[in-house]
Amino acid sequence: MPIPPLTWIFTPNTLEKSRKKTNCGRSGTTIQSNSMNRCQHMSRSQYGVAMVEFVIVVPLLLIILFGITELGRALYQQNTLYTALSTGSRYMARSADIVVADTNSCTKVSTLWDPAEAAAMNLIINDSNGNPLIPSLLKATAEIEIDAIPFPLPKTQLDGADVEDEWVCVITISATTGFDGMFTDPIIPFTGIKPFQIMAETEERYIGR
Repeated sequence: MPIPPLTWIFTPNTLEKSRKKTNCGRSGTTIQSNSMNRCQHMSRSQYGVAMVEFVIVVPLLLIILFGITELGRALYQQNTLYTALSTGSRYMARSADIVVADTNSCTKVSTLWDPAEAAAMNLIINDSNGNPLIPSLLKATAEIEIDAIPFPLPKTQLDGADVEDEWVCVITISATTGFDGMFTDPIIPFTGIKPFQIMAETEERYIGR
């Protein structure tokens, strides 16, 4: 069956009926005042609805935007802190003769431990230019603990006989510092999320060379 042409849809009679239904149009060259007033009123109403929707949606979009941004900053700072602690623990683990492993104890040699601890602390807090890796990671405000703890390495012979465990020292470093965000309190606008702490810890077997 052939498809009739579509020109009949936009015939003058059809357009006139459409104008009468919406009451928005021209009749010849004379502007219908009632129709224009109604069209202007509809336009203002639609504009008002759009403004209300805009006011409702914008804060939600900002919360999502700032939330994603601050989450990324928190993950970056936590990873930076962990990497710094790993660097410090490796330095301590390879500092010669700072601890002596004994049965169920690790004795610190203070004359060697203290300088090594100060150097490791500097590696944890500052970059190669002497600037803090994280703005909030300062010796005065951050909680950084460096310690050496004993750890047993169980040994068994091939015949199953028990032998005395070998004790080694493990360097442990933990740190807690405040999250440095774009905003202070709350850390995300339009929310009640308070500032929080970021933490990291690491362990490294003491080698001493």
